[in-house]
Amino acid sequence: MKKFLLLLLTCLLILPTPIHAEDTTPSLNSQYAVVMEVDTHRILFEKNAYEKAYPASMTKVMTILLALEKGHLNDVLTVDQESIDTLDPNSSVVPLYVGEKLTLDEMLYGCAIASGNETCNVIGKYISPSLDQFIDLMNEKAQSIGATQTHFMNAHGLHHSQHYTTAYDMALMMEAGIKNDDFIHYLSATQYTLEQTSEHQYHHIVGHNALLDAKSPYYLEGMICSKTGHTDEAQFTQVGYFHINDLSFIVVTMDCETTKQRYQDFSTLYHYVLNRYQHVYINDYLLEPLSLKLPAYLKYQDRHDPFYIEETPVTILKDTQTYPITYDIQFDTIKKTYDMNEVIGSITFYQDQQKITLPILTKTKIVRQIPWYVKIPLALLVFIWLIKKGMSYSQFSKREK
Repeated sequence: MKKFLLLLLTCLLILPTPIHAEDTTPSLNSQYAVVMEVDTHRILFEKNAYEKAYPASMTKVMTILLALEKGHLNDVLTVDQESIDTLDPNSSVVPLYVGEKLTLDEMLYGCAIASGNETCNVIGKYISPSLDQFIDLMNEKAQSIGATQTHFMNAHGLHHSQHYTTAYDMALMMEAGIKNDDFIHYLSATQYTLEQTSEHQYHHIVGHNALLDAKSPYYLEGMICSKTGHTDEAQFTQVGYFHINDLSFIVVTMDCETTKQRYQDFSTLYHYVLNRYQHVYINDYLLEPLSLKLPAYLKYQDRHDPFYIEETPVTILKDTQTYPITYDIQFDTIKKTYDMNEVIGSITFYQDQQKITLPILTKTKIVRQIPWYVKIPLALLVFIWLIKKGMSYSQFSKREK
């Protein structure tokens, strides 16, 4: 018997202890990171996401966004001397040369795929009278979308001590961009052939973003578009937009030591989200008819539950045992009647630190009535008052006679 117990204890000790993905915090090389759900701005993960850092060529997200908002793709732009001379000669370029004429469409391919810094300057001077005015426009746009911790000093992202953003702000800028299909088109392109110009023959440009390359070991299914960046000061940065399993989210990593580690961090955050979260209709977690919570003085004629909440897709934690979903129902008691499809109350769902409040709507007419426990005492009071009134009248009649 002792041998059996010893053997059983040994087996229990060597069995692996299950670890829930929900309890595992990703370990990253990047010093700044965020995963933000699109539209809701819900933060699914963050690491120093609100601290200032250098964006490098992620800056081009804003340049492309403004070019699409204010420019015309068929307009022809000319490469000028200033757009070339103000650049570090060792920085990333298409390359383009002074006097070359390209459409805005071609410039945007050069900006997105080759990360050509000269294209940003040309685009900036096309959108605004000067580069300084275009940079002012970039900063105004950043503020307008809530990226309040961002300050641009140029259109391309080459280092400047006062050119900074945060991982969270970068996610907001990416979200503003993906609302435009053309923005997604350029930042998802991996190669393009520029037409012949006065300075060069047909020029084929190829991107180096492995996360967008289906043949790369770093490729991530569901990545819609992305922009990478690098300077010595910023190190390696990247922003990407994903849509997979009905989940839509933006990932930003900043200040990563190597390209490989940047891709690994993206993969880590990508799988963290897919393992931890799911997209569901929160209505499915309603376990009882809404009418069970209806105050007694609100009456309706239909036999079925006269209320509904609109089907609402939300992102929740997969592990509903560790993080159960609860809810609280509140009915409005002010109005006397409620017509069909009118808001009569609210239901709030809770999971972990997440709270989602939805309106409760009526399927039929609801009428407020006096409840029985009020009616009976009220009737007794009226009855007593009538008796007293009758007795007073009787006594008055006798005195008159």
